[in-house]
Amino acid sequence: MDATSLELAAAQGTRCSDNMSLRILIVVDLPWDIRLGACRVLTELTDQWRALGHSVELFSFTEAFPGARATRWLFALQKASFPRKAAAFIRAHSERFDIIDAIIGSLPYSAAELNFNGLVVARSIGLYRAYDRFERSVEQRWPHPRRGTVIGRLFYGFARHLSWRASERAVHKAGLLNVPNEEEAVCLREEAGVTNRILVQPYGLTTEYRKDLSASASPCVQRLGEERVCFIGMWSPRKGAYDWARIISRLRELVPTVRFRFLGIMTDSAALRRDLGSSLDDIELIPDYQPSELPGLLADCTVGAFPSYAEGFGLAVLDQLAAGLPTVAYDVAGPRDILARHLPSLLIQKGEVEAFAIALSDILRAPVAEYEKISQTCQAIASEFSWDEIAQTTLRTYQLALVEKVARRDDTPARGRMSFKVAL
Repeated sequence: MDATSLELAAAQGTRCSDNMSLRILIVVDLPWDIRLGACRVLTELTDQWRALGHSVELFSFTEAFPGARATRWLFALQKASFPRKAAAFIRAHSERFDIIDAIIGSLPYSAAELNFNGLVVARSIGLYRAYDRFERSVEQRWPHPRRGTVIGRLFYGFARHLSWRASERAVHKAGLLNVPNEEEAVCLREEAGVTNRILVQPYGLTTEYRKDLSASASPCVQRLGEERVCFIGMWSPRKGAYDWARIISRLRELVPTVRFRFLGIMTDSAALRRDLGSSLDDIELIPDYQPSELPGLLADCTVGAFPSYAEGFGLAVLDQLAAGLPTVAYDVAGPRDILARHLPSLLIQKGEVEAFAIALSDILRAPVAEYEKISQTCQAIASEFSWDEIAQTTLRTYQLALVEKVARRDDTPARGRMSFKVAL
């Protein structure tokens, strides 16, 4: 299919052919590190799209600032300048791409401002409005002595303001928005006043990875005998760091022999001691791991815990469910989208530490038959979220948006029209 036939399809209101090969640029204002949730999502989508015959390139913080080992201050400054670098790259190479899929805030420009004739997508990996709302609640929810200097707080406050402004511009200037849950779509429409089309698509697991997680799981009897609670996530207030002291204390009362395994916290034991204020003897810390190691790390755990206050989706929940681990989570967007239909009892009102600890203890003390049943349900839930299906649905939406854009520019001079690299 060439550009002419694409225009004909648009005029006739027909759907793009599934074999139309798209040239996609992913833009992310973070260092390209698979340990980061955003990079994992985009890496797995990239693999799926390339397997379907599409071309995918990347412009991340790593490409914008190669070799940089920035301090926190310098990273904040570089991140604020990232959109200009990304825009300059796109203007120089606009003819190479049909789709730009950019994390919200990393590209606060319209297609016209980029001299780009294709489709600009603003993608949420956790909505900036939800995260900002949480950040503003931290001091009220957990009063702590202020850390850092006055100048530092002013500097980072200004950096957050710049990020917010870039995000607000991005959601209004994009041709299409891609969010991982319906709550974010409602927020963008009702709070931000976004009128552009919004695609709601969850995250998923590849078939191979889901099978690896499932196959590695120890027998249920053995798991119950371990009495081990697993947490996956960066150690931060948003992920529940300030609730864990009370969760652990109460759970130790309910199940004195309980043990913990914290995975991917990306910090050292000193930070945990500061926040937990208790012994770490029964807490196994694994600050970093490779994705291929996760099935083995989850194999002998009994129950997952995910006390996150704000999420885009919550891949850590999906990972643990695929491994057959019942996972207790706060009832927020993302985990709610995963658990509410089949296992609503695992969703706890955010901040309800007592209820959270009791829910964990109920699973730790469950009869084997009951545990086996819920474990099977967990794996069935995980199988509903397939990267293969999600990637294809996303591409079909992108293709249709391209067709509609071509249809809207019938009067554009030929030399300004978009060229497509497509498979016959």
